[in-house]
Amino acid sequence: MDAGDCGALILLALPIFNALLPPLRTATSELPVTPDQSWNPRPLSVGHQAFGRNCGSCHETPFVRVRDRVCIQCHRKTPGHVQSVAMQQRLFGDTRCASCHADHKGPIGLVRHDPELCVACHGALKRKDPDTAFRDVTDFAADHPGFKLTLWKGPTPEAVVGVEQSNKAALVERSNLKFPHDAHLKPNLRAPNGRKTLDCGSCHMPDASGRSFVPIVMKTVCLECHRLEFEPAVTTRQVPHGSIDDVMLTMQEFYANIALNNIPVDVIDIGEIRRGLPRFASGVITDEQRQRALAWAKAKAQKVSEDLIEVRVCIVCHQVTRTVMQGEADAPIAWNVTPVHVANTWMPGARFDHDKHRTSKCADCHPVAKSHLSSDISIPDINKCRECHAGNTAAANRVVSTCVSCHDFHLPGHPPFGTRADATPKSRLQ
Repeated sequence: MDAGDCGALILLALPIFNALLPPLRTATSELPVTPDQSWNPRPLSVGHQAFGRNCGSCHETPFVRVRDRVCIQCHRKTPGHVQSVAMQQRLFGDTRCASCHADHKGPIGLVRHDPELCVACHGALKRKDPDTAFRDVTDFAADHPGFKLTLWKGPTPEAVVGVEQSNKAALVERSNLKFPHDAHLKPNLRAPNGRKTLDCGSCHMPDASGRSFVPIVMKTVCLECHRLEFEPAVTTRQVPHGSIDDVMLTMQEFYANIALNNIPVDVIDIGEIRRGLPRFASGVITDEQRQRALAWAKAKAQKVSEDLIEVRVCIVCHQVTRTVMQGEADAPIAWNVTPVHVANTWMPGARFDHDKHRTSKCADCHPVAKSHLSSDISIPDINKCRECHAGNTAAANRVVSTCVSCHDFHLPGHPPFGTRADATPKSRLQ
């Protein structure tokens, strides 16, 4: 045996002894290059590179494939693919984590992207689960069904239904918000601080990831133009957006302050407020006078709120109804503002990255410039997507798009994938 053969034998034997003898493994772990690393076929994925110096982190027993329980120790909360634990066990009970996640394939090679990963089941899903409501799918370009949009029906947040985009009659958003896109996209709109021209980015702002958008809220998006002033000739104060009780309390405090502090009309231009304003002599006011002032403040707030809520401000965007108090003819008017529910995602079962589509104009997929009803839904259908996206195979001027381009396997809200049905023997975790 020559020197070359001896060297090769040492290179082969040393990793074996290192794997079989824990004390030796401990001693060699501080070397610049450990014996374990000499057997590494390709770089580990980014998330696993910290284990690269110690194969035993994943390979518990030398020359025995990685067991699921090792993966689950770190990925215990990774959600499963179906909601039912029993169904998940029946469909995937014999599937190892490494069946889909084989490491040593480079920094980004841990997740499979080939269509066969999904088509193996979804190409003949009815045979695996005859009761499924899902259709068989093999290719986005060939037989993918039309999209379904998740629409809110109220009154609870969970009250949603899936509506196929082909069902135009049912494709109506009921957000309880009055919002005409066409009115907001006109040039040179009149605003409190001058003329303003809005575009999609004025209201729809990307979130930190760039994939989606931050929720639209009154305070950050609408308030600049839709001010909630109740005495604009007198004060820049605005009522809070939200609770009607808080709105009324804000106005009552404002008018009570004017009455109780006996603010003279020649110091502050209070305009119409001077009508009916109780006047007291300087000095300490009596309890009767205080009650009179507070009664006036409540009455004034009630009167102004009718204009604020029913005529000038709230009713512009919201559905407002009066609340009738049974048996109380002289009771103050109360209002109910229907809660708003604006959709944040239309297809929660799919993944869409707006940042990757930034080379397109918003109007290319969302033609809302002529939409004058907030019930209009402007989400592109599958045919619009197919203009740019091919299926599993390349096509001219279109992007190859396999299942995982738009769908995740591990779905949020589902039981952890490591969860097994109660009757499952522990040995199935191996």
